[in-house]
Amino acid sequence: AGGTILDSAGIKSVSSFIVDQIVGNSTNTTTSATYVDLPGASMNSFILVRNTIVLITVLSGAYNVYRNVNGNAAVGMKVTDSVNGDLISFTNHGNWIITGIDFVGQSYSLNVDDDLVNVSAYIQLSAGTHILKMQYKANNSGTATQDVFLLNYEILGA
Repeated sequence: AGGTILDSAGIKSVSSFIVDQIVGNSTNTTTSATYVDLPGASMNSFILVRNTIVLITVLSGAYNVYRNVNGNAAVGMKVTDSVNGDLISFTNHGNWIITGIDFVGQSYSLNVDDDLVNVSAYIQLSAGTHILKMQYKANNSGTATQDVFLLNYEILGA
C-alpha cells in the first residue's frame, strides 16, 4: 500500500521483499520414470496480483543407485508452479562425494553418493495463487534417491 522501500541505509529488504523457504533431509526414493511429488517439498501458497519477477532457488542432494551399472542413470529434478507449470529442471548425476552440509545452523547428513546441485533463476510469474513444489524421477531406470533439498523464493516486484 505504498511506503518507503529505500532510505539512507539502502533497501528495506526485510519489509519490502516477501520470502519463504522449505528444507528437508529425509531420504526419499522412487523407481518412477515419470515425475512424482517429492514428499515434504511443497510450499505454502502465495498470491501475486500482477505479473511479477520472483527469484527461485533450489538445491538438491540426490543420486541413482543404478549409475554404477548404467552410467546414464541419474535423478531428474524439477520445480513446478500451480499457475505457470514447470519452472526449473535439472539432473542429479550422483558422481560427487559429499560428507555433509550446514545451512543456517542446521547440519544435514548426506549419502556419500549424493550429487549436490544448486540452481537459482529470476522467473516472471503470472498473477494468481501460486504453490511451488519439487518433483523427481529415476532417469534411465534404477532407483532415484533424494536425501536433502532446499526450495525458496523471493518476490522482487513487477
